[in-house]
Amino acid sequence: MHFTKQRLPKTLILLILLITIISFGTVATAEPSKDVADIVYINGNIYTVDKDFSKASAFAIKDGQFIYVDSNATIGNYIGKGTKVINLKGNTVLPGLIDSHLHYSGVGRVMQQIDCFWKPKQEILDAVAAAVAKAEPGEWIIGRGWNQEVWDPDVWPTRWDLDAIAPDNPVVLTRVCGHAIWVNSKAMEIANIDANGTTTSNPVGGEILRNAEGTAIGIFTDTASQLITKNKPQDSERQQIEALKLTQDHILSYEPIA
Repeated sequence: MHFTKQRLPKTLILLILLITIISFGTVATAEPSKDVADIVYINGNIYTVDKDFSKASAFAIKDGQFIYVDSNATIGNYIGKGTKVINLKGNTVLPGLIDSHLHYSGVGRVMQQIDCFWKPKQEILDAVAAAVAKAEPGEWIIGRGWNQEVWDPDVWPTRWDLDAIAPDNPVVLTRVCGHAIWVNSKAMEIANIDANGTTTSNPVGGEILRNAEGTAIGIFTDTASQLITKNKPQDSERQQIEALKLTQDHILSYEPIA
C-alpha cells in the first residue's frame, strides 16, 4: 500500500500553535498564583509528628494554612514577589502543644518572686540579698526554682547560708519540684521551731532535714513545709489580681493557638 504525504494548510498549523501557546500560558500562570505562599520558613529543624515522625527543613503558609512541609530544595516553588521568607537558622519548630496541667495563678505568683530556676547557688543568694535590701524589716522574702543537683558541689543548701544575708527577714525559697523549701533561721523562729532544730518532730508525710548532729539545716520537705509556710502572710487581693495579669501576659507572649 502506498501512502502519500499531505501537507497541512498553513492556517491550520498557525491555529494549532496558537492553541498550544495559550494552553501552556494558562498552566504557567495559574499554578504559581495558586501556590505562592504568604510566608515561607527555611533552614529549620521541623518536627511534623506525622505517622513516621519525619522531620522537615522548610514549610510554606498561605491564608493561615500549611500548603507545603518538606525540604529547602523545592520550597522555592512557593516563593513569589510578595512572599515573606524567614530563615530559622536551625531552630526547632514544634506543632501546637497542649498544656494539660497549668496552675494559672501560680505562674504569675512565681513571676512575683525571686527567680531561682537553674541559677547557681551564689546567684540566688545575691538575689536574696538584693531583695532584703529593698524590703521592710520583717517582710517575707519568697522565691522558687532552686535545684541543688545543678550546683557544684550538688549538696543541700542550709539556713546558715541565708542567715548571713537575711538575719531579720524570714526567707522561704521553694525547690524546683515544689516538694521542698529552703528557709533561714528567722523563718524557723517564727514557726516556733527550736533554735537548734532538734526537738521538732517530722510530721506524717514530710521531713525536716538534719545534719550529723541532728540539727535542722533549713530544708523542709512535703508536709513539713507547712510548718513554715502556714505563717507566711496571705497574698492581698491586689497581689492576686497582679499575678493573674502576669500569667495572662506571659501566656499571650507565646501566641497560643486554640
